[in-house]
Amino acid sequence: MNFLKAILRPDVQTWLKEHAKSNPYGLALKKSPFADVSMPQLVQQIAGKQLLAKKIPFLNDFPDIVYPPKINIEQCSSWATAQYKAHIVKAKKIADLTGGFGIDCMAFAQNAEKVIHIEQNEDLQIISKHNFEALGLKNISSFAQDGLAFIADSKEDLDLIYADPSRRDENKNKVFKLEDLRPTPQEILQVCQNQNTQILLKLSPILDLTETCKTLNNIAEIHIVSLKNELKEILLLVSPRKKMAKPKIVCVNLETNQPKYEFSGLEDDENIRFSAPEKFIYKPNASLMKSGAFNRLGNNWGLKKLEPNTQLYTSETLIKDFPGEVFTNISPIENPKKALRNKSIRLIRRNFPADLNKIKKQYKCKSDGTDVVIFTRSVAGTHILSAEEV
Repeated sequence: MNFLKAILRPDVQTWLKEHAKSNPYGLALKKSPFADVSMPQLVQQIAGKQLLAKKIPFLNDFPDIVYPPKINIEQCSSWATAQYKAHIVKAKKIADLTGGFGIDCMAFAQNAEKVIHIEQNEDLQIISKHNFEALGLKNISSFAQDGLAFIADSKEDLDLIYADPSRRDENKNKVFKLEDLRPTPQEILQVCQNQNTQILLKLSPILDLTETCKTLNNIAEIHIVSLKNELKEILLLVSPRKKMAKPKIVCVNLETNQPKYEFSGLEDDENIRFSAPEKFIYKPNASLMKSGAFNRLGNNWGLKKLEPNTQLYTSETLIKDFPGEVFTNISPIENPKKALRNKSIRLIRRNFPADLNKIKKQYKCKSDGTDVVIFTRSVAGTHILSAEEV
């Protein structure tokens, strides 16, 4: 790949360092100073490094890292989520069928004896293979091949097969339904059914979990992964040769102090107690909200729900280690139109009649502040409450 040799040339690397903080879009309008490296190729390196500076920060410490096109970077895992999935299964030999830029393989390689990176896009595979070598990851082997074809012909004794199906269609539009992914999870499980190994699938966070469990068999675990309360990934651990009655559900919110919450099966409890706001209000994190087990969550922690359709909880005494945010000093705001006018607040809305935009328009407030105001509904009616984080 001539591009790889050219981009790593000392004069090109010097230019990239000099323009590392430049606006890529501004550079794109200029002419390349090199005959064998185009300006789009240079911009690809600068934009890629800037995009991954926070997502995969350790790459900044290695000057020889080469970055792929933006579309490949967008689907790659963050380092935090990659490390999380690398600890789901203790595996010595792992194959990544949809290797991509290789971030997940880098994480798997921290503990596994052997990792096989398989990527059918040859240009992307060459970049990833180079990066593994630049990082000194000698236990990763990389192949330019279709992942399903590789597994069908493989005689490797694998402990884990991982796949992150492409969530782009032929026109590069985003998709999320199982049948629209490439390859589909059904195709992956069909090819892997004779493998005596577990399969880990990374899927869209907007996936319907109940429908997924109806479509795919033998799901052992569902990991709902958030990063700083932003829902990032749904991970399915599948055991093809084991019939599972109910999957274990694991809700995690990475890079927070909130505990992991686990339970069995997606069914929610039928009953829960209800109450108007008491001394403490509890707001579940994004992973718990995705799980849909709202009554079960409240019952597990001995909390009361504000109202059947309000996913907030309350109690008279503080419940520590709740997997979400906890608020205290709960107080109704008298004359909110006057009190909130021209104020910047942290606006929390749960089951309130007006939507976010209408609230901001009606009360002439902004939602970019830190003072907590909760707009919600309980069995006692609607509430506009001031509150403080515990």
